[in-house]
Amino acid sequence: GVDRSVSEAISWFRRAAERGYMSSQFNLGLVYAFAEDFPTDFEEAYKWFYLAAMSGHIGAKEQLDDLEGNGLFSREKLSPEAQSRARAVARSMFEEYKRKK
Repeated sequence: GVDRSVSEAISWFRRAAERGYMSSQFNLGLVYAFAEDFPTDFEEAYKWFYLAAMSGHIGAKEQLDDLEGNGLFSREKLSPEAQSRARAVARSMFEEYKRKK
């Protein structure tokens, strides 16, 4: 299982990310892509990186470019359909944040 402290940290990141905090969005992307002792989910990672990049997080944009370039988000690990779903969810979330401001 996932360490309780990791789960708690992710819970806090998610709360902030869902409220539009781009650093938390970026951090969730890192967790889902790279965290040890946590299930990898490339679609979730892509969604959070994409959303953070849309929000203006430079590191998230760079991370997306790097991961697409080095194959982490390759077809074998993240299908074009999964990328499309992740982008659609991120765009929807981004529009919701803009409406709430």
